[in-house]
Amino acid sequence: MRWLWLWLLLLSTARADVVLRLGSCGRVDGYAQSLARQLQQWLQGDGLRLALAAPAGDLEQMQTLCSGDVQLTLVRSTALANYYRPWGLLSLPYLWENQTQWLQGLGGQRLLAPVEGEPFRALACWSLGQRCLASRQPLGAWEELKGRQVLVPQSRFSWDAYHSVGAQPLLAPLERSSEFPAAEMVEATRLDLDEMGLLANYPWVWQPDHGCEWLVLVAQERAYRRLSVAHRRRLSGLQSYQTRLDEWLRNKELKVVRQIGRHGRQLPPAQRAAAEGLFQKVRQRSLRLLEPGWYP
Repeated sequence: MRWLWLWLLLLSTARADVVLRLGSCGRVDGYAQSLARQLQQWLQGDGLRLALAAPAGDLEQMQTLCSGDVQLTLVRSTALANYYRPWGLLSLPYLWENQTQWLQGLGGQRLLAPVEGEPFRALACWSLGQRCLASRQPLGAWEELKGRQVLVPQSRFSWDAYHSVGAQPLLAPLERSSEFPAAEMVEATRLDLDEMGLLANYPWVWQPDHGCEWLVLVAQERAYRRLSVAHRRRLSGLQSYQTRLDEWLRNKELKVVRQIGRHGRQLPPAQRAAAEGLFQKVRQRSLRLLEPGWYP
């Protein structure tokens, strides 16, 4: 009888589902957690289940991932550069004519590949749209930021870029932006500006076309290696949902664009070359922080 009980215990253990906790940046019911719910539905199966964890700031999510409290999380690419510098390539102003094209090539393949010695790996990423500057008064040129406090993403690359044009960058998570009333402007995507309720205090939105933000699905390496081949295959199958998720995020962004209306501005194409030159030195300094071969 004892052996029968032990056999039944082992059998039930073998059949137990593998449960992965999935976190997300942003706020409850925000775009990142909404996307996490979709991933929860699509990725479950073959004995794999996903449980949603509470949203938090990007760096908090990465700390939680590395400690093992969650095994998957959605974070913004700017913050991910603190943990793996090559993601900072997406934060450097005016580095790419077309970031999406670069990500779809060898550069993106390297970013979405396991890295020796790193406690995590990136599995997929989706565009959150252009990074913009929201302010209390209209903006039309980078020179207008001189001496002014700007809330920027928690990334050395972002801090260096804004400091290089004479601004006073404040590194803080968007989720705690209300704690910094002295900030005269905020850098974020339109989706983040809307979700965090920042458009009420910073209604003027300037798009200087300096780069995009990306939402990245990150897995804890130790937990990923313990998964079965079938479960890893389910996670890698996210590519089949790429177009659907890109379209879903783009439609959410378009609603915010219509909401901004006349308060939205873009950098005139004729001024782009001057803007590129303005950040040339800081781009070169930042690129020296990366391993050779990441940028031609």
